[in-house]
Amino acid sequence: IQVVSSESMLLQNSPKVRLIICVLTLLLNPGDKVATVECIDLMLRLGKIGGDLHREASGFLRKEPGQDEEDAGRGFFEFLATKGYEVSRKAHLSIPLFDLCESLIRILGLGGKTDPFIQFFLDVVLEQEKESQSGIRKFLEFWSRKRSSLSIVVPEGLDAVKVMTVHKAKGLEFPIVIYPFVKDLLKKTLDSAWIDLDNPKIPTLKTALVTANKAIQESSYGALVTRELEKSQLDLVNLLYVTFTRPTDELYVIANHPQNLRGAAGSVPELLMN
Repeated sequence: IQVVSSESMLLQNSPKVRLIICVLTLLLNPGDKVATVECIDLMLRLGKIGGDLHREASGFLRKEPGQDEEDAGRGFFEFLATKGYEVSRKAHLSIPLFDLCESLIRILGLGGKTDPFIQFFLDVVLEQEKESQSGIRKFLEFWSRKRSSLSIVVPEGLDAVKVMTVHKAKGLEFPIVIYPFVKDLLKKTLDSAWIDLDNPKIPTLKTALVTANKAIQESSYGALVTRELEKSQLDLVNLLYVTFTRPTDELYVIANHPQNLRGAAGSVPELLMN
């Protein structure tokens, strides 16, 4: 059974795409130590090089006397060459962005079996290059702004289980809905509140910030806490309403039986039991 979620489809979650971004970063700024370490880590994870992250990266984190950051960074591309990956910084900086990315994919062996993340990433690169004649710098700035929303487009009608939050399911419907791990607790809509004071012992203190706890609930300001609890219960009911109205045919709710049923429901299982 295929399983898809909006998070799993994000391009930034692909190690191959992240490796390309890291190499682009180093082509632009060879002295970027964070990008250097991430590149080595990703290549180790992808099986492109062998060894230990600490051992492989430690040499790039040290700077020899009289050596500037850019000189230190060039050593990374020399390191790649010793591993059989010839990435010429000068040559790659002189070609269009799309051709550059295709070249990196070929040199680093990221093509091979068709990878939808790579294909969609190249589509994004091509689109940006056409729209703004984007070079490496502009593209990396674009990527920094948009990476949390760039994702593979899942075809409509795909026969797969879709994993999503209740809030993201608003407005959608499915033949079958499974609501697992049901243990949502009643959450306070307000942890503290400002109250008007009328205390003759401290006449200059007109207002105070108090914690919405049991002590306040049992005081003359108890109505304030009660209102907040009612708002929290309403939020919980709204969450269940969204969940229970998504399926057209079947709904499965998986929850533990509450051990202690209190007067007011403090969690989804207790609310269901009440």
